[in-house]
Amino acid sequence: MSETNPNHGNSVTIENFCTEKHLAYIMQAGQNTQEFATGDEIIFWSGEALKNWAAEKDGSMLVAINQDMEIVGFLLAIFDEGRTATLENIHVRESFRKQGIASKLLNEFENRAARVGMKKLRSFCHTTNTAMSNLLIRHHYSEGILTQWYVSQPSLVNCGSEESGFQIRKINIGDVDQITYANFSSILISDLDHQDTPSLDLAQIIHGAFLNGSLVGLMTASAHKPTSKATIERIFIDRSKEASTVIKSLILSSAKYLAMQDISCVTIHPFTEKNVSLDLMALLDALGFKKRRVFVMNLKSVKTSNDKEKS
Repeated sequence: MSETNPNHGNSVTIENFCTEKHLAYIMQAGQNTQEFATGDEIIFWSGEALKNWAAEKDGSMLVAINQDMEIVGFLLAIFDEGRTATLENIHVRESFRKQGIASKLLNEFENRAARVGMKKLRSFCHTTNTAMSNLLIRHHYSEGILTQWYVSQPSLVNCGSEESGFQIRKINIGDVDQITYANFSSILISDLDHQDTPSLDLAQIIHGAFLNGSLVGLMTASAHKPTSKATIERIFIDRSKEASTVIKSLILSSAKYLAMQDISCVTIHPFTEKNVSLDLMALLDALGFKKRRVFVMNLKSVKTSNDKEKS
């Protein structure tokens, strides 16, 4: 085996993750890859989470295998019901880098995401991870937006006083007319397509805030039960209301709901460049969310076969 052969990556095949064959290596590599740290320490997926994830058999966990049947890389992604595919981890063994293996993994991830009906691809990477940023740009992802990573356990969100006067309830996308919230302020968005016009078309879990029967706020979240992880995706608030009180009520209710669904980790990623995010971040601090590092969020729309034919 020649580790310096520039064509060595051509003999690599991409396979589905198999718990029996690949779990030990991925656990060992993941727990020792600094790029996977969201804060001062590396907190990788547990063995149980990886096993539950693999049981989904949705093609979101990939390994790169060379001709000697060695694992030389892997990619882990979450395909959520809101049709967003989030690239969680991508890793190539150091002695096999710069051979196109990461690109092979990323291409296969994109193909599989398209096959299962994903509409958006998303990645968060460290601001210092230039290799990953360059890889994403070569694959035509957006150049990236700075986001602040916050995380908490839903059961530990600091409730404090809950007497806000708002009625918060879980709703379905068809329960509210888009005209009702078309002029709401976008406090948090998970992509750039809806920064001007609020939209719930990719929402999985929606909570609405009502005051005297009128809708005054919306929050959406995606949840991945195999890994017990959720992400708060979007927050829209009536411009005539005090945003912080509405947001607090929405977050508290959403956290209670997620805890009841056995979700143990919830993340939220405000844009650091969006002025309105400053109040949101102060509120997250007060609610006990842990502030991690700044990450770059890169996005890409999934091309369908019809889109490819047109282009």
